[in-house]
Formats: sequence, structure tokens, C-alpha cells
Amino acid sequence: MPTAGVSRTEGERAGRSVWVGIIAGLGFVVTANAEMITIAVRNPPALATEDHYGDGMRYDEVIASRTQSEALGWRVVVEPCRYDEASCRFRVEVRDAEGRAVPGLAGDLSLRRADTAAFDRVAKVKIAGPEHYEADVELGAAGLYEVSIDLRGADGHYTDQRRLVVEGGG
Repeated sequence: MPTAGVSRTEGERAGRSVWVGIIAGLGFVVTANAEMITIAVRNPPALATEDHYGDGMRYDEVIASRTQSEALGWRVVVEPCRYDEASCRFRVEVRDAEGRAVPGLAGDLSLRRADTAAFDRVAKVKIAGPEHYEADVELGAAGLYEVSIDLRGADGHYTDQRRLVVEGGG
């Protein structure tokens, strides 16, 4: 009487399919983790705020202010400084729609970090020459900052927000 059993080739195929399944599963996990890391790096964390509700209520004001700023046609460039454990000097260039420097502005740069409010700073923007302005800030650390720009002058009022990376010196 013949014995019932699995032939050697069927067993080898079953063993291979288990290994293929394990390798495919590990490949999926590695791919999913790589995608999640990419998403995390491209999307920095939201800023910590003490008044989420108030910020939401003032959002219409923020939109109106940005629309007014866009209507000015100004091109504002903020060059980040290098953090050297003392002070950082941000250089600000403001050009009108025709590319000419906008004179006589004053205002503030507000810097906020997502990880802690202890490193948040506000600096006055001062005239540093005929073509640019500067803001000196005593930062607490290098890293990613959200910079709020608020400039006022005879030609108008400009506000904007952007993210800048302050690299460490030395």
C-alpha cells in the first residue's frame, strides 16, 4: 500500500512560497517606513500656540492682510543668518514691482519654533543701507523657524510668513 504524503517538489515549492511571502512582507514594511519618513521630513511640525481658538478666529484678518500685501507687488527676501551662540543678523531686501528698493520701512521679524516657545524671538527691522534692511536677533538655537515679517512705510503695510532654516555656525 502506497503511503500518502507530499512529494519532495511540492514541499520545496511550499517552502519557497513562504520565503517569498516573508520577503515581500518585509519589503512592504521597509517601503512604507521610507514613505512615512519622507512625509515627516517634508512636513515640519505645527507651531506651538497658547490660543488655538483665537488664532483660528483671527485667520480672516490674516488672509485680508496677506491679500493687501500681495497687492503692493513687493518682493521681500529674507536671508537667514548662521547661529553662532551670540546674535544672528537677518538681511532683508524689499523691492517694488519695478525692481527698485523700497525706502523708509520699519517693522518686526517674529521668529517662532515648533519644538518650544522658549526660542521664540522678535527683532526690529532697521535700515542698514540704501538697498537693504537688517534685524539682529539673539536666538536660542539653530533650526527651523517660522518667520513673520511685518513692514510698514509710506507706500504701504506688508505682512508675510515663511519658514527659514538657521544653520549652526562653527
